[in-house]
Formats: sequence, structure tokens, C-alpha cells
Amino acid sequence: CYFPTLTHVFSAGNDQGACRWEFGHMSNYAKNIISVAALTPGGKMTDFSSFGPLRDGRMFPIISARGESVYSVMPEQSYTYMSGTSMSCPTVTGHLALLTQRWGQLHGGALPFNYYLKALIANTADDAGNAGPDYKFGFGVLNSLEAVTAMENNWHHFASLARGGEAQTKSITVPAGVKELRVMICWNDPVVFKEYKTGECPLVNDLDLTVENGTNSYFPYTLDPKNPNTPAVADKKNEVDNIEQVVIKNPVAGTYTVTVGGTVHQGKKQPFAVVWYLDEQIPTLACPAVGDVYAPDESVYLRAEHLTGNVHVELSTDAGAPFRDL
Repeated sequence: CYFPTLTHVFSAGNDQGACRWEFGHMSNYAKNIISVAALTPGGKMTDFSSFGPLRDGRMFPIISARGESVYSVMPEQSYTYMSGTSMSCPTVTGHLALLTQRWGQLHGGALPFNYYLKALIANTADDAGNAGPDYKFGFGVLNSLEAVTAMENNWHHFASLARGGEAQTKSITVPAGVKELRVMICWNDPVVFKEYKTGECPLVNDLDLTVENGTNSYFPYTLDPKNPNTPAVADKKNEVDNIEQVVIKNPVAGTYTVTVGGTVHQGKKQPFAVVWYLDEQIPTLACPAVGDVYAPDESVYLRAEHLTGNVHVELSTDAGAPFRDL
């Protein structure tokens, strides 16, 4: 059976460095899942989270989240701090549940497509590690605030590419002041009942994403599985992944045309989701937030985004009377 609103989220695994290999310790080869890496409380890579690539060169993991020293449920109604991608995976799953709830509130109780949710959190993730996607952090660190912002702004488009049909296009208006335009496509690639050879790419319907503005054309990121630590490049089509991202730094204001072409080998058509994000990179204090509740002796992490200079930080735990310097 095919359930396009059922989202599968898997731990990346905890085998980093096994067999003295730095890369290639993936835990799942499925095409249409969300694989999750584990980070420290400070957002750094842990020393256990498994790295990609998959043996056919596909992206692994997809996204990262905190998985070290996570307050976790234990038997007999107790709690303790635990570490592992089994901690980061449910963190992402919980955020996806909240995003699913918000989608239902905005769309009369409907459930979102799983490939939309996958693209949504990947395209709004905070870049980490090498510039662009990589085989350690995936597309970056989960940022559900930016994800729900993209959702509420309707920064998405659903369509299908027909077998033997014309490429599909969508226009995006980019206002002045945007520091980064990110566009992503994702689709559920169909299953083929065959036994794949080791390293054989299982991609069936190969869609291609490009973005154009005037005479400028932009390709999606690709990675080199033979050199897994090398930063991603954006100079050709992506022929292995069913999730692709185009990033344009400091885009000029105007209209951008998103084109989805490619080849559909199986089925009459291939449904897909295109999502985009207009990142203005406004300086923001993300954590702690007004109204947050913390237990005695619990660590409070200060998280700010897009700061460009020195800042003065004060904290109040009693409604502002008084503030104290940090």
C-alpha cells in the first residue's frame, strides 16, 4: 500500500568511525525516509553519529538535531540523560508532528504529504559543517521556527511531471533585502521489485531542479561520494537523490523561474513538492524565549542567529525585576 501522508523518520545510527572508516556507516538505504544525525547541546557533531554517503552516493543523513545528553524516559516512570541518534530521531519526529498539526489547522484538517514535510525541514535547516549539504550534518540543523514560517507563508508548490510530458515551471518573487534564496524539490520515488547490486543507484524517476533569473541559471547541490569530505558543488544535475536544493546567495530582487524537468520511467506521472525560503538573516534571539519554563539546576542555552557584531545580554527570571548581566 502507498500512504503519501505517512512520514518515516529513522536514526542515522551510532557507528561513526567503525572499522576505522570515517564515512559510510549508514543505517538505512530507503529512498523516501528522513534520516537523522545527532548533535551536542551546542550544535556540534557528536563523536558517535554515523556519516554517509550511501554506497550509491545518495545523501545521508537528511537532517541533524540534538542527540547528546537528552532528558529521556526510563522504566518505572523515571528519567535520565541519554545520548544517541535514538534521541535526535524522536526530537525531529516530535517537531514533524507539530508541523503536521499546524498544516491541518491551516488546511481544514488535511494531512501534509511526507515528501513536502521532508523538503520543508531540510530546506529551512540551519547550515552546518561544510557549506551546503554534506554527509555528516545532511542539509543542516533542524529549525522548526523557519519551517513553520515557510508553511504559513505558503512558500510551496505541488505539481506532477507526466511521463513524456513537458517540464513544469513556477515563478517566485524575491523582494529586496533577501540574503539567501533556497529552493528545494522532493518526491516519493517509486519502488522497483528487483535485487540491486551493491552501489547501484535505486532512483527510478529522475526529476531535475533548476532556477533561472534573467540569463543566470542555477543548478542543485551535488556531492562526491568518492571524496566525502569535499564541499558540495552546484554545477550540474543531481542524478542520484530524490531531494535536491538550489541556493542563491544575495539574490537580486525580481522574479525567479523554478523549472522541474527530468524523466519519469515508472507510472503515468510523478507528484512532487517544491518549497522555498526567503532568508533575510535578521539578528534574532531564538532561545531562551519569553514564557520558557526551566527546572532548578537545568542548563539554559543562549541561542542567537545572524549576529554581526558584539552584543550585550541580560537575563531576568522574575518578570524583569531585575535583569542581570550575562
